[in-house]
Amino acid sequence: MIVNFSVQNFGSIKDKQTLSLEADKSTHLEDYYVIGSTGGLRLLKLALIYGANASGKTTILKAMDFLRELILKPAEKKTDNLEFSPFLFDSETPKQNSIISIDFIQNDVRYFYEVEFNKNAISREELNFYNPNKANIFKRTTDLNKQFTKITFGSKIKKDKAFEKALESNTLWNNTVLGGFLKTNIESEELKDVIEWFSGNLRPLILTNTQLENSVTENVAKLEVNKFDIINVLKKADFNISNILLKGDKKMADGTLKVLRALDLSKDTIEKMINAPLKEIEFEHTVNNKKYSLPFEFESEGTKR
Repeated sequence: MIVNFSVQNFGSIKDKQTLSLEADKSTHLEDYYVIGSTGGLRLLKLALIYGANASGKTTILKAMDFLRELILKPAEKKTDNLEFSPFLFDSETPKQNSIISIDFIQNDVRYFYEVEFNKNAISREELNFYNPNKANIFKRTTDLNKQFTKITFGSKIKKDKAFEKALESNTLWNNTVLGGFLKTNIESEELKDVIEWFSGNLRPLILTNTQLENSVTENVAKLEVNKFDIINVLKKADFNISNILLKGDKKMADGTLKVLRALDLSKDTIEKMINAPLKEIEFEHTVNNKKYSLPFEFESEGTKR
C-alpha cells in the first residue's frame, strides 16, 4: 500500500508535488474507501488525479513507472543513460537533479525510499523503515567524477564486510542499490521485502495505446493472473463472456518480426522476443444457455480494450 509519493524536477513537474493516500479525519463512507494499516495509519483504497490538460496528471504516473523500471530493470553498463527528462521550461532545472520518493507498507512494515538522479547517474539514495521508530537501512552517495558508489548501512541491518563489498561492487553509478541487490548473490530480508513490493504492487503503467493481449494471456497461462478474476470483470461489463480459452502457441507475425529487427536491440533480446510463446486466445460467450467460441481478433474493439 502506498502512503505518499513525491516527485520533483521530472517531466512537466518542476517543484515538489506529493500524491498522498492518507485519509483525512472524515468518517464518511469509511468502510468503502478507507483501510486501516500499520502504525495506526488510515489509508485510502483509491485515489483520483484530476485537473486541466498538461497540468502534470500523467507525469505523476510516469514518474511511478520510471521508479519501478529504475529499480527492477537496472542498467547493465555504466555508460547507459537514464531515460527521462527533467523540467525543461526553466534555464536552471535541466542542470539540477531530479528526486522521487515513496512511502509504502510491505508485510506490516512501513518503508520510506528516496532517490536523487540525473541522466548519467544516481547521485543519492536512501531507504528507511519504521519498527516502530524510524531506522535507516542504507544511505548511498556517488562520486560522480570517479563514477563510484559508496553505501553505508544502518546499525539494525544484518550484514558483514563481504555483504557490503559485494553489493557496492554490483551497484553501478547508474544503478540503484536495490537494482544492485538484484544482481548480487547475497541475503537481506529488508531489501528482499522492498524488491517484492515494487515487483508485486507497483504495476507497469497502462496508457490508452497499451496492448495487453499478449501480456495478460501469458500471465494467465503461467497462472500468475487468475483467469476467473478477468472473467468476472468481463461479466460485470455485460459482454456475455463466460470463459477464456487458451489454445496452442502461435507464431509472431512477419510484420512484427521486421519491426523488431529494425530496432536497436541486441541479437539476444530479439531472439528471446521471437521465441517467447504467444497463446491463441478465444472468448467463450454464453447466449441463451448455449456456448459459442469466438477468436480474439473477431471481438469488437471495445471488448478487446
